Amino acid sequence: MGETVTPPHLSLYVRNRTSSWSSWHVRLPAVALAVCLTPVGLLAPLAPTTAHAAEISAFDAVNQFIGTELDTSQNKSNDAYGNIYPGASVPFGMVQPSPTTWGESNPNVSQKGGYEYTASLIRGFGLTRYEGTGCTGRFGGYEFPTIPYAGELTGGVLPKSPASNIKDYYLPFRHDNETSQPGYYGVKLDNGVEAEMTSSTRTAVSRYDFPKSGSSSLILDVSGPNNRTFGSEVTIDPATRTVSGWMYGVDVCDNGNYYKAYFSTTYDHDFAAYGTWTDDTMTAGSTHAVKSSEDVGVDYRHDTGAWLTFAQGAKVVATTGFSYVSVENAALNSETEVGDDGFNDVRADAKKAWKEALGTVDAEGGRGLHPDR
Repeated sequence: MGETVTPPHLSLYVRNRTSSWSSWHVRLPAVALAVCLTPVGLLAPLAPTTAHAAEISAFDAVNQFIGTELDTSQNKSNDAYGNIYPGASVPFGMVQPSPTTWGESNPNVSQKGGYEYTASLIRGFGLTRYEGTGCTGRFGGYEFPTIPYAGELTGGVLPKSPASNIKDYYLPFRHDNETSQPGYYGVKLDNGVEAEMTSSTRTAVSRYDFPKSGSSSLILDVSGPNNRTFGSEVTIDPATRTVSGWMYGVDVCDNGNYYKAYFSTTYDHDFAAYGTWTDDTMTAGSTHAVKSSEDVGVDYRHDTGAWLTFAQGAKVVATTGFSYVSVENAALNSETEVGDDGFNDVRADAKKAWKEALGTVDAEGGRGLHPDR
């Protein structure tokens, strides 16, 4: 994959010429970085330079891992995070397909609602993210996570129900197998699956390249967002290679608005097998599962979902429309924004959109404050 990037604790906030304040994660040359970080009137002496910093485009300067590591020296829990993520989005996009991590060793980061750089496990790849919500373990977002599973099935079903054993399906990974840039994220997982994601405004496009041995399955944790859920439903249509559904839950910090989110995913490969679970009951060949309540005091996270199995060693592309209105609108978003475009087409469009957006900002200088140096 790509080279490892160690994340500094920094986000650069800029106001571009066409929008309001936005957060860009930008890797700057050392001289420019020192100017950005030093308060006016307290400029530290700059080391003499013998050559100008190498030219680098704004797109190539973005480091999406900036802000993803908790500064434990401050003795703060994860409510101090900006909750930055390295996943794939377009400027002002409604979806942000991205990995969500789990760290076993530090209780302050184990249940983060986003991505913690020191974590060793990925919980799955969800569709949305919130930044800067400031509440421990209850960040919101992460609807409809998918977990690529390369292990064997037993009697056509998963070895354990994700309803009570979801941690058994978390995915070990290493940073030297990650690649991230605006509009794209990829990782080669320790189970041999290469997972990649990109997006348009309301549609996530993911690609899963499975190893030649083992099964090639996707676990769809339909009721698995960060905050409590009160209901969810999933429907599999093998004839159209489509899975759709909804979840009903609570928003930011577990104290926000109650809301429903909807999805419709089409796959480019036929299903070799499939099934659903409700609580600890897993049913091979089932095409529907639902669990819902009007009681907003319950928590039905992970209680319903589905799995899909493809031909061994398949390279599967999933196109997922997202909506806060209906399943039909989610499908319409997917058809309108992506249609028959492939993964590489959508990634190229996302890259173009980011280059145009980042091109509205020009940063110059770094030597004028000390003309004698």
